[in-house]
Amino acid sequence: MYQSVANRVAVDIHALQLPISDEEVLGILIKKGFRCIDVDIIQEAQKCIGYAQYVLRAKMSQAPNIVDCSSFVKYLFGKKGMWLPRISIQQRECGEVIDIQNILQGDLIFSTGKYNWFDTDPADNVGHVCIVASRETVIHASCLKGGVEEVSLLKYIQPNRFRGARRLVPNSTQLLTFEIPPSMEVETSDDLRWIILSEVAKIERVVERIFSCSL
Repeated sequence: MYQSVANRVAVDIHALQLPISDEEVLGILIKKGFRCIDVDIIQEAQKCIGYAQYVLRAKMSQAPNIVDCSSFVKYLFGKKGMWLPRISIQQRECGEVIDIQNILQGDLIFSTGKYNWFDTDPADNVGHVCIVASRETVIHASCLKGGVEEVSLLKYIQPNRFRGARRLVPNSTQLLTFEIPPSMEVETSDDLRWIILSEVAKIERVVERIFSCSL
């Protein structure tokens, strides 16, 4: 289940466990005013290279013009319709733990940084987050460079710096992003299940009336 961001929500249609086909689901959503949009998070990240400015503890309202490492990642997944918490150590609590040997494009890499946070163990401190762009590179908002850049992955997986990797979208998931119509209020992707089931129930009642009238 994914929490919506502004007027977007990410949805795994199969996870909704609906009694109709994917095509029928899409038809109902389009009829209700939803619009399916294609969002490539890595392309969105690359657009910010050489453009976005780094400012520590930047406000989310300033993204993508002004970002820090974690607001940059939060902004990117927000474009996909996926809500994330604001701080890097909080973001590390999201998704699936991934071994560094199995990382894929779109995974998050956590490391120490200039300013670090820890929960209960000072040795497990987190101060930076990057997004994997390829098997060799990550994209991140850098305080040293003062903006967004694509750099070698190796820099952030050194034993003295590496603090884990997370995958927010499982491999098996076919995640779609929908723009939510102004007339609808959607807080999570699960809300779509009830919107669709309500529409299916209406259709079934109409069919029942037609069938009963034909007898």
